[in-house]
Amino acid sequence: MRSSVAFGLDHHDIIMTGTPEGVDRFSVGDVFDIELSYKEKILIEKHWKVEK
Repeated sequence: MRSSVAFGLDHHDIIMTGTPEGVDRFSVGDVFDIELSYKEKILIEKHWKVEK
């Protein structure tokens, strides 16, 4: 289920999910790629690397 189907999203809303068992803390060098799209249009695309 897509989250936008269950409820609306407003500016500055934060989407949080659970963490599967066995996932550890972030480490320096970890890389994250995030994409939020609507009807095949990319609304937000972010990339970051954990630094010291």
